[in-house]
Amino acid sequence: MLMKFKQLGIAKSILSIMVVIGVLVSAGYGLYYQFVYKQSPEYSLQVLYKAIQDGDTDTFFTMVDGEGILHKVYDPYIEKLLKESDGRNISQTNSKGETKILNLGEALLFTAIDSYYLDVKEVLLNQDLRTHIPHRADPKDPFKDNLQTLKEIGRYELISIEEKNKNDGVVNIEIRALDTKTNETKVFPIEMTQMDNKMWRITGYDYKTYSLPYDGFDRI
Repeated sequence: MLMKFKQLGIAKSILSIMVVIGVLVSAGYGLYYQFVYKQSPEYSLQVLYKAIQDGDTDTFFTMVDGEGILHKVYDPYIEKLLKESDGRNISQTNSKGETKILNLGEALLFTAIDSYYLDVKEVLLNQDLRTHIPHRADPKDPFKDNLQTLKEIGRYELISIEEKNKNDGVVNIEIRALDTKTNETKVFPIEMTQMDNKMWRITGYDYKTYSLPYDGFDRI
């Protein structure tokens, strides 16, 4: 009888230890998820992809610095034109009815930013806004078409997300995914910058491959 009580006591001790270990593992995972994984670029990419799938434009515009990306592209051209000429003689009106007098580079940027917001809303919200874009006579819009593929459920199967380098809150990432429609492996190089809330937003991408909204350089 004494032996049975001892065995029971040992079993209870082992069970208690296992419970404690389970609690510690759960707590450790919770801490890892909250303070490590949720602050990783991969988690932010998952949030962004879900926003595209769910038609959440607010989250998309938070997680993608579209205006900043377009400024990086057009600002050098604008500066070059300003040095060559002080003339601003192009009247440009956007979809909101705002009209500005600009030089060619500024006009291209003004139009590209307007198209960026309209393209994203068209795709994510499944709305036809083309009638509100008088400057888009050409029906071809590669940027919008590429974004549309990300909206298609099951279009891509993730292969890998690899951090190429990470320094001072900026990371370059290479995403590889299988396009199940074309059976091609596609590579998406992007730059992400960490925000104050520790989430990451896209601040650069391979626009030469995946295009810009209203790519003005193709029109001059």
